[in-house]
Amino acid sequence: MDDPSLVDPARLKELGAAGVVEAGKAVQAIYGTRAGNLMTGMREFMLAAGDDAELSAEQKGALAAKRDAPDAKPAAEEEVLPPVQEGELKVLRLALGGEDNIESAEPLAKTRLGVILKDRALLRPELAGKLPVTFFVPGEGNEIHIIVGPNPERYAALA
Repeated sequence: MDDPSLVDPARLKELGAAGVVEAGKAVQAIYGTRAGNLMTGMREFMLAAGDDAELSAEQKGALAAKRDAPDAKPAAEEEVLPPVQEGELKVLRLALGGEDNIESAEPLAKTRLGVILKDRALLRPELAGKLPVTFFVPGEGNEIHIIVGPNPERYAALA
């Protein structure tokens, strides 16, 4: 991203983002299972709009002024969360088809855990309904992604 300061996290949340994570020049808006549909819609818009999809100099200036205003809130410090409790891990393991079905689990990004399953057919995400996680099953194979929020390494004891 050329200028991440032009991103308006509050507006992304108004549009349905569960959270917004900023790291260097990267910004990740967390939309959970709707992300694929939103990405397709954005891609189609960008292709159709062409140069009209770019912000004008005036729009960029207005966003910069809003960001630099004296009453602007500073960017939130990165949240550090405690390790996940064993009870939550137990429920998550059941949702993933049981402890024996989990080959590996490792952080993929600031908010995402990558899990390799032995048998994807055993996946039961409905069991994780009360946990603060969102399952995302990309493509084929036995890898799944779970959006777990900040510090995905908190789930290290999953596998």
